[in-house]
Amino acid sequence: MIVHDVMQAIDHATSIVPRGAYVVTPAHKVIRNKTFEGLNASTASSLVNFFHFREPTELQRLGALEKKGLVASTDFLDPISGDIPKGSWALKFDGPRETVTLSSLKYPGYHFAHRLGSSEFAGAYFGNGAINKDLVFMI
Repeated sequence: MIVHDVMQAIDHATSIVPRGAYVVTPAHKVIRNKTFEGLNASTASSLVNFFHFREPTELQRLGALEKKGLVASTDFLDPISGDIPKGSWALKFDGPRETVTLSSLKYPGYHFAHRLGSSEFAGAYFGNGAINKDLVFMI
């Protein structure tokens, strides 16, 4: 059971998607956006364009899926730019490869990559399950 709890905590803190990769249908179901063509270099260089792929925890987003009417693609997921402590994500832009990578400093070993201008993105965790307790001193 402990392993399951650790895996859930890591997934909750690190599972991310780029802005626009998922949308909300009129029936308020979250689905993959078939028209998502990826972020460009400008938008991919900011943490506000990456979101946690989980149930929201921020107050302003909690009831977004229950609201009547349309739900904007940025209203139903928590942005990673709001993570505490600030600076818990390292963003690297690789121009020649046209990719952006994000690494969690809270859970060392989690990495996310997105190929700019495409719908390709993925994340993986290769760590020991330990949280970085020194993070606040590193920032």
